[in-house]
Amino acid sequence: MIQANTGVVRPAHVTGPEHALGEQFCEARAYAITQSQGVLSQAGQSVEQISASCSQLAEMMQPATSQIGTGDVKLVATHAQQIANSAFKGDMATATAYGEICLGVGYRQDDAPMALGAATVLLASGKLPYAEVMGHHLRWGFGTTKSAAASNAWYDAGLSSMRDGGAQPVFIPSKSAERNAIIQASIASAPQQAANNAGDLALPPLDLGGN
Repeated sequence: MIQANTGVVRPAHVTGPEHALGEQFCEARAYAITQSQGVLSQAGQSVEQISASCSQLAEMMQPATSQIGTGDVKLVATHAQQIANSAFKGDMATATAYGEICLGVGYRQDDAPMALGAATVLLASGKLPYAEVMGHHLRWGFGTTKSAAASNAWYDAGLSSMRDGGAQPVFIPSKSAERNAIIQASIASAPQQAANNAGDLALPPLDLGGN
């Protein structure tokens, strides 16, 4: 659709936030795959070996990724740091390399839980702009529960880390200002919904005949 429209939606022309965010997800995914291949070429492992390692990483990070639907970024980041520090014995440089590789591998294999696990490792390593990944996955329910409201907290965390915290962009750095403006405009114009609390039920009413 980006090709058919001769380019992505511009920040000032966001009328369909889901479409605009979808375009940014598509571009981030393509960039992650390219970056992954670059890091993988230096890793000294076969594609089969790295795929098996990435599957283990996704399983390892599952306790943290299962919490992203709460929209509590600090909670997830803290839990992810605890898991990653233990698994990588404090070697966060290696953790970052695995995260970058496995994010691209997950997308290339259409393995959403693997991509989420990788993004959570990168979050644990202090790279908060990767919160955008959780926002996208929550927006459409890829590898997690679908919650547009919870996704906004993740988008906001990624944007504020660059805007207020000086974090370096992680997707298409040359276009980061425009990408951030598009994401900000999209979440600002999207209908707001309350995030679902864990344990809440959304069941239809029952006609019990007055009982």
